[in-house]
Amino acid sequence: MKFAEPIFEAVDLPIGVLDVKPYQISGGENVRAALALALSTKPSILLLDEPFGDLDPITLRDVANSLKNVNKTFNTTIIFISHHIDFIREVAQRAILIDQGHIVMDGEPGKVCDEFIKASHAKYLDRCIED
Repeated sequence: MKFAEPIFEAVDLPIGVLDVKPYQISGGENVRAALALALSTKPSILLLDEPFGDLDPITLRDVANSLKNVNKTFNTTIIFISHHIDFIREVAQRAILIDQGHIVMDGEPGKVCDEFIKASHAKYLDRCIED
């Protein structure tokens, strides 16, 4: 149990969540519990492929904070694939834009996100471009 405590603290979950069934906790708690399980092997790199697609904005905020804590606490490199522009801007230290298997841009998350928005030609995203 001592081994699990720092992990559960980093993902902001009470250790008692281990005693409940998945359907008894929220979606965000399920995601953070899955993160805790993945961290139990003490990986140096954690790869997450669109893990937050169905989370509401408040839950996404909780998970974003958990990922920041994991990176800070365990010095774990986290590679994630995501289309959540705001999430990428907030959490990422580096972003890579890939189109049809080719790297289009690699660099500062805000600039890469702006390029993604421009390339998407989605008018509703125009307001998301940073000045």
